[in-house]
Order: sequence, then C-alpha cells, then structure tokens
Amino acid sequence: MVYRKDENGNPDPRHHRHNDQVIALRLDKLMSAQEQIYWHITPHPELGGRTPMELSAEGRHEDLFALIDRMEAARR
Repeated sequence: MVYRKDENGNPDPRHHRHNDQVIALRLDKLMSAQEQIYWHITPHPELGGRTPMELSAEGRHEDLFALIDRMEAARR
C-alpha cells in the first residue's frame, strides 16, 4: 500500500489514519496489545534501526506493511 499525499505533496492524514488502523488489525493477529506497544517503540534492524512509530509518523507505511508481511510469513 502506498502512502498518499494531498494536492500539496504533504502526507494526507486521512490515509495515515487508515494505514495505522490496518497495521493495528494485522498486528492483533500476531501479538498481544502489550507486545504491540513495544513493537511500535522499539528500534528494528529491518527498519534501519528506526522504530515503527518513527516510520509511521513519516508516512512510510509501505515499509511497515512489508515488515508485517515478513512476520506473517515466518509464522506459517
């Protein structure tokens, strides 16, 4: 999923909220609510040592979706 921008090239907050909701729903299937909190604030090597929260704030949801895809594949 590609993060959408408004007519001025700025991140569109409507899509930002939707992407965050999709991420939360997908994480619900992988971990507890407490684990999700830690996941969001913990630097991750596959994200270049950045936290999922940082990438989300920058609108880089496609990177988070890719990471979650890999997490889901590892559970199969």
